[in-house]
Amino acid sequence: MKVSNRDKKLLLILAGIVVFLLFYVLGYNRISAAADELESAQSALKSEISDLKSKYDSLDSYAESMELCKEDIDKTLEDLPSRIYEEDFLSYLLTMETREGIKLTAVSLNLPELVSEFDNLPAEETLQQDPNAAPDDGMIHIYRTTASFNADLNYPQLKKILDYIYESKDKTSLESLSVSYNSETGKLAGVFEVSKYYATRRGVVYTPETLPRVSFGVKDLFGTT
Repeated sequence: MKVSNRDKKLLLILAGIVVFLLFYVLGYNRISAAADELESAQSALKSEISDLKSKYDSLDSYAESMELCKEDIDKTLEDLPSRIYEEDFLSYLLTMETREGIKLTAVSLNLPELVSEFDNLPAEETLQQDPNAAPDDGMIHIYRTTASFNADLNYPQLKKILDYIYESKDKTSLESLSVSYNSETGKLAGVFEVSKYYATRRGVVYTPETLPRVSFGVKDLFGTT
């Protein structure tokens, strides 16, 4: 069977069309999908690069802000003692009682509560440490210890007690206050809840609260007997 030149041309054209269709189906779609993926990845990288460049341009500002934060933390820690024991809190309240001339009728001391903790100096660095402190784990632990007390007082003494609390050298806050009038004594009956804060950390030595002056031979510090 002879194939004419015209048929040969038609067959060549048909073969070309088939090859084009195969290339389109098997190759072009894959290449197009890969190109779309690359374009999407490139767009994401451009956004990330732009974000990194913006952060790098603000590096000095970040460093300055971090230094300011560090100074604020150091200043706050300076106002926090390394430890507050029950006797320290009790001494604080007895000093208040003596100085302001009030009468404490009840005192309740609560166990310390951990409120925050964060990294301190590297653990391998050795500094002077309070021998009574908890084992050093390279962290700063901030605690809150609370005391509740009842007192018989008058209005001027109430104001003086509030001044005494807010002017404390250590971080001290008044959590709650309830005052009622006692018609039998003609005085106010106050119920106070006060919190003090301390931070256990390396390199800070515990300093006990100064004990109030008490006469020798006094058996009852509260004068209840």
